[in-house]
Amino acid sequence: MPNLPAWLDPPHGWLLSTARIVLEPLALDDERRSHILRDDLLHPFAGGNKLRKLDALLPFLLATHQPDCVLTLGGIQSAHCAAVACLAAERGVPTEVLLRGERPEVLTGNLLITSMFARQITWVDRTRYANRAAVLEDAMERVGQRGEVCAVVPEGAATLPHALHGPARQVMGLAHTLPEPLFPWTLVIDAGTGTSAAGLVLGILAMGLPWQVEVVALMRGESGALPELVRALLAPFEQALGGLPETLPMRAHERVRARRFGKVYEDEPARCARIAQRTGVLFDPIYTLAAYEHLNTLEHPERAVLIHTGGALNLFGVAQRHPSWMPSGFVQRGKKSRGRE
Repeated sequence: MPNLPAWLDPPHGWLLSTARIVLEPLALDDERRSHILRDDLLHPFAGGNKLRKLDALLPFLLATHQPDCVLTLGGIQSAHCAAVACLAAERGVPTEVLLRGERPEVLTGNLLITSMFARQITWVDRTRYANRAAVLEDAMERVGQRGEVCAVVPEGAATLPHALHGPARQVMGLAHTLPEPLFPWTLVIDAGTGTSAAGLVLGILAMGLPWQVEVVALMRGESGALPELVRALLAPFEQALGGLPETLPMRAHERVRARRFGKVYEDEPARCARIAQRTGVLFDPIYTLAAYEHLNTLEHPERAVLIHTGGALNLFGVAQRHPSWMPSGFVQRGKKSRGRE
């Protein structure tokens, strides 16, 4: 049975005690069958690929920096920020979070979770946030002036090699769970920064599996850049792998309906509701619906596994932006009209 090589076993341990693989059957739109890895069930507030990326990364940062606090940043409904704040708090380390935009009147979803677990939230003007490096530098300086040491987790945990260990371990867990691990399985995942996809590719290469990763870009026009982005993320592991192959075991695709990041079509929340009612699995229209819709386009979905990257709390942000939307079957009642007497 293929296992992770020793160089991928982090010296400072993991957050998860085991690879934690929950594999279930999944019915598609046309009733064909596929498989889904329920990483959305990993943790009540930090499930999905956020926990996978932090699985080895957070223990590494806490051990090597011995910080007084963890500093991270993201958008107003960032699942990443919620996960970092929650998981750091579980280990007794406070978190300071930099959020893009303005504080809303009502806190919901990931923002509410972040506000409950983080020691401090600082709101950053959108124009200023565009220069993330400067925003982080200013925040680190403020922490240093208080005489504290901080460990920084960049947005989406991108650019940090230890963020790839968790998804690679995820591949090992799948190899121990799927029937016939040497069968050419296809893993389907949505991609923003590409970090999770790179970790899956790393695990496949490290264990010599004949698997392929189908990566669905969340931003219009990004599919062409994803292979080189993944290759750059794999560069720190090139020597340990004995070199990177000319063609990586991955294919990048646009969404079925490509769009700018964060855009939600009016029919998509109701589509997510219908899928949930039919399958018992909750997808969200910003992230995981992209992977589910791509899975439906595959010729042989029975040979594929959809990696559920979490994100259900994003539905709160969608509901705030689309207050008139109601899922199918939910009736909005208004005042009764009396009619003419």
